[in-house]
Amino acid sequence: VIKVRALDYLLKPCAREELIAVLEDAVYLSKQDEDEAKASMQMTETEVKDEKLELMKNRVLADNIQEYLETHYMEDISLQDVAALLHYSDAYFCKFFKQNFNKSFIVYLSELRIEKAKELLSDITVNIKEIGQKVGYRDSSYFTKVFKRITGVTPSEYRYS
Repeated sequence: VIKVRALDYLLKPCAREELIAVLEDAVYLSKQDEDEAKASMQMTETEVKDEKLELMKNRVLADNIQEYLETHYMEDISLQDVAALLHYSDAYFCKFFKQNFNKSFIVYLSELRIEKAKELLSDITVNIKEIGQKVGYRDSSYFTKVFKRITGVTPSEYRYS
């Protein structure tokens, strides 16, 4: 940004003292502008530091949420449970989750459970109903429905494919 300011109007020929006074005013105002610019830059640097701190806090919180879900996916948990555990409102937690995981809480939890179920399905000695319960689904038909929606096949089709 270029600013043009008139400090005074000097007529030729002008007195040396008048010219010196106007130049001193110009230097003084220039230094003031420079100080303001530096202060503005410092505010910007502070804002950048604050933003970096906020991003770090969000990353730590997202990592903690992911770790919690990895540990408790087999339990009967809900968005409300995790939000309450972290002392956040349901609305804030829902928004935070979507922004940091790029999907809703329920989609993330369902996909996590189905990935764990796929691992368990490799052991053919474990019954599919038990696998559903081990990954957090109390109702085996609901487990089959969610599994098929996510993978495109039923748990038994997946097991024998």
